[in-house]
Amino acid sequence: DAQLCAQVFKDALLLTTERVFVRIQLSGRHFRTEDRDRRLLGLLTRHGLPAHRLRIEVTGRALLENPPDVKRTLQTLRAHGISVALDDFGTGYSSLAYLRRVPFDTLKIDRAFVNELMTSVDTRAIVQMISQLAVTLNMRTVAEGVESAMQLAAVSSVGCDEVQGFLVSPACAIMRVNIETFVKEGSQFILVMFIVLVLITYLPPLVAWLPPRLMGP
Repeated sequence: DAQLCAQVFKDALLLTTERVFVRIQLSGRHFRTEDRDRRLLGLLTRHGLPAHRLRIEVTGRALLENPPDVKRTLQTLRAHGISVALDDFGTGYSSLAYLRRVPFDTLKIDRAFVNELMTSVDTRAIVQMISQLAVTLNMRTVAEGVESAMQLAAVSSVGCDEVQGFLVSPACAIMRVNIETFVKEGSQFILVMFIVLVLITYLPPLVAWLPPRLMGP
């Protein structure tokens, strides 16, 4: 897990925009690891990824195993600028009690609600209630599984702050970028485009200037 995190942090630094975040979901197994918060913060420092670009996601199930220890860990991470989200809120083991006991910045609304948002009045009311609850608690909301423009309009109309799903981007493999190769290939591309531009600009006048006999029958 540490090697995977390190690789993800390195790849994230290739994306210079501050609006790109790294999301990592922690399970109960991760919280059983000794000094997991210190080790994660150490990876951030080692690879130079700003803490505010990392978002930790936990499920209600992960919170069941050792609530006091999980709470302490998440408080430590938040104190260093890392955002914490409660995943799949409204289903499974999620509970309103967690919002009182554990520090969260974001509620992720499960895709099951998004799928029924346009066909069920009750579901729409529930999602709207979650959005209003998040505002009251100074949290943000993320709607999961948004796959169409109609779903995007629906979740926006009930107050969701962000969306996640195929409409935004399908799942992508991590791509390593070789900077030296990029620069080399980029330079070659610029040279070729320069030659093409010169030909387009000067070739027609040159052809018109040539004597007719040189142009063939």
